[in-house]
Amino acid sequence: MTISASDRDLPNAGLFKIKVRGTRSLCAATVGRPGREVGINIVCLIAARNVVTTNPLYHLQAIRSDARDATSGLLLGEAEYRQIEKYAAELLATGVSEYPFDAVLAAPTSRRWLQEPVLNAIQFLKPGVPDLTTDLQLADRDVNSRSSHSMEERIANLKWATGRDWSIFKNILIVDDVVSQGRTAVPLIHSIRDQCLPAHEPAFTLCAPLWIIRTDAESWITPAEV
Repeated sequence: MTISASDRDLPNAGLFKIKVRGTRSLCAATVGRPGREVGINIVCLIAARNVVTTNPLYHLQAIRSDARDATSGLLLGEAEYRQIEKYAAELLATGVSEYPFDAVLAAPTSRRWLQEPVLNAIQFLKPGVPDLTTDLQLADRDVNSRSSHSMEERIANLKWATGRDWSIFKNILIVDDVVSQGRTAVPLIHSIRDQCLPAHEPAFTLCAPLWIIRTDAESWITPAEV
């Protein structure tokens, strides 16, 4: 793969284009709601238990820490990730475009800017697909990926706009920044499933640049294959 002239002074972009040439698709299942497990397809660029510091997607983890550089004021890892975000978004959008989906939405987050390039790239490749992101509101923004709230508390915190006909959505694509324990994505999946039932059982694809695979008791996503 050729690195463009504009990338020559961006070591992270160059390294990323050399190391990451396409998406990975892995099967997984939700846990944490006994008897109501949901199978999902996860499309990502990297799926690993640990991400080494030399991998450009490592910077996503630094961003999620919310720590800032004392000199620039930027989030740690933000400048590095900005170098690759456009290319990462295009790769992800190309990968998920191979799967059927009739609706897309972003998982609730305080870092919407990490998801927007992927959403925009998906909408460019599949114009007209309904974006349900603005249908969703959080009742309490203190319920987040780091809080200790239960599965049911997290599901109850997701409030949907009225008047949406959920019966027409059979395959739903969720866009996230990083998948780890599933504290955001899994309650969202269950909430959407509750909206669709009893009319039909929806199918889910979860899309994120990075999946940090967790198999401990705290994780609400279990990989079917690693």
